[in-house]
Amino acid sequence: YETNAGSNVFEWRANPLEEGEMPGIMLRDTFPEEVLTVGAHEHLLLIELFVFTCGVDATTQARQVVADIVRAMGVDRTWGGLAEDTTPAPGGGLGIDIANQVFAVAMKPFYVLYVTKPFDPYT
Repeated sequence: YETNAGSNVFEWRANPLEEGEMPGIMLRDTFPEEVLTVGAHEHLLLIELFVFTCGVDATTQARQVVADIVRAMGVDRTWGGLAEDTTPAPGGGLGIDIANQVFAVAMKPFYVLYVTKPFDPYT
């Protein structure tokens, strides 16, 4: 990987990342869309990965972290057999904030498709 952002991954973190935690990633998931199929429920889970970087090369570094995320998500698209597939989702973007220092924030979404037995989310 091009960055060490994988060392600073936080799930649903409420407070902002500190400068020493950047580059860092915050992960959020949503309630999956569910489709009843013959004998199973198909779930499409949206995962949003927010990238935080700082410094004079913040936007370049944010792009590198996004590229690292894409590479990492492709290593095991089935999450060890728990999912059917993982694919990039539409949307995302990159922005900057310049106050006393340059901060960049990027977002890269993914869909995770998985299947359970009907009305049994634990299978």
